[in-house]
Amino acid sequence: MTFFQLSQSVEKVIKVILINLTLFLATIPFLAPIPINSDIQYPIFLVCGAIIFIDVLSKKFTLSKVEIYFVGL
Repeated sequence: MTFFQLSQSVEKVIKVILINLTLFLATIPFLAPIPINSDIQYPIFLVCGAIIFIDVLSKKFTLSKVEIYFVGL
């Protein structure tokens, strides 16, 4: 088992919920629980970070050389 010893089906459900939340937050650009002066959408960064964190823990996160190049930019 991966991702804190959860079953594959529970892990998939959690990721589907997080991906749908990401799509929802992407459609509402000015939604933020704590207003800040910049124009950054930090709630979507937190949700995307959670998705990446889940993939890293379950060892499903890989990057090719081209992807590493674009992340570096």
